[in-house]
Amino acid sequence: METKNFANAIADFVKAVELNPNSIFGHFNLGIAYYNTGNKDMAVESFKNAARLGDEDSQQWLKSNGYNW
Repeated sequence: METKNFANAIADFVKAVELNPNSIFGHFNLGIAYYNTGNKDMAVESFKNAARLGDEDSQQWLKSNGYNW
């Protein structure tokens, strides 16, 4: 993500959450990567997954953008 290569970041974080579906870090960062590629629907789903796992940043982002988790 730091290199702004979001396609590679998405692939990496997809694999990370496949290996560990309870990874808040993986879901949150997947949401960021999707958001930065303009894929808001997938970003929302990733943030929802992180929010369900207890991530307060994701919960706040969803709430401020009118979404429930």
